[in-house]
Amino acid sequence: MRTRIVHEGVKHLEYEIRQIVEVANEMKRLGVDITWENIGDPIAMGEKVEPWIVEIVHDLVEEPKSWAYCPSKGVDDTREFLAAKVNERGGTQITADDILFVNGIADAVDKVYDVVRRDARILMPSPCYPTHSSNEWKRGDYPRLVYNLDPHNGWQPDIEQIRM
Repeated sequence: MRTRIVHEGVKHLEYEIRQIVEVANEMKRLGVDITWENIGDPIAMGEKVEPWIVEIVHDLVEEPKSWAYCPSKGVDDTREFLAAKVNERGGTQITADDILFVNGIADAVDKVYDVVRRDARILMPSPCYPTHSSNEWKRGDYPRLVYNLDPHNGWQPDIEQIRM
């Protein structure tokens, strides 16, 4: 007998941009000429890495300390530098302790959802970054709670819809 280890909400997991690429690849296999637009990978779109960046990375690869672990929260000097850069803008002032390193926006969204109670519901915009809806479904088999963003009104939400 097999034990079900994945909850029902997993059936809803999707990532629209990857689904579009799969459809385009199938069309390409059928002989349709595809013009690819940027899906976030500058190298795939023909961009070149600046030589000074390559030189820095090359030098770091040869540095033994580059192969060591760093603190989980990130290198203190880097966090302090970033906090100072943010504070130069004026407005809200932060400290190095306010800096959280993640591996892209999807990881950031995952981390936020990881600390929210599983039975709590999240009100999210529609359309939204797919990681939001995927995380809501990962937490349970809940229908999404959304408010619409209006493209004809600068993508602003309808506040009355949110109040309902």
